[in-house]
Amino acid sequence: MRGPSRLFRQEALEHHAGGQRWGEELYLGPAWARRAPVVLAALVVPLVVAGLTVHVDDSASGRFLPGSDGASVAVVLPASARSALAQGTRLDLSVGGGRRIELRVPAADVSAITAEDARSRFGPDSIAGLLATSSPLVVVQAGLGETLPKSERAPGAASVSLGSRALIPMLLSGLFGRGPAG
Repeated sequence: MRGPSRLFRQEALEHHAGGQRWGEELYLGPAWARRAPVVLAALVVPLVVAGLTVHVDDSASGRFLPGSDGASVAVVLPASARSALAQGTRLDLSVGGGRRIELRVPAADVSAITAEDARSRFGPDSIAGLLATSSPLVVVQAGLGETLPKSERAPGAASVSLGSRALIPMLLSGLFGRGPAG
């Protein structure tokens, strides 16, 4: 049988025989690894401050459907836009050819509607993107103040500004699904 010196490494035997040695410097790795937490904090803190002070515009998008006369529209938006749709609120419509029309919300012409009611009332092809959700919708009936040419009487995109909010709360409300009121 061989002695214990062959079974164990010499360093282990010395450690076991001599006990603990004090005063040896602990090696913490390269210098960049020791400075990384400070550098990370120096980057994160300004980004968080900027995210809480920088404001971005919040908006809701939907569809508009021109009336058969071409002088009126029904604008269908997510229900989250309901609180922003006061009388006089600006709606932006994008008609065929890329032309934009600004429209103001008239008094008392905003009503809530379910996705199923919208599907049967307007047809699934007209507002297909809005029907992907089961959440309620709002409909704004308004006159255009002009008559659309027949070439521009197809459904188009509509949007409304919901205000301005700080970037981080807006991202968090979208992440956790709490809507624009956050």
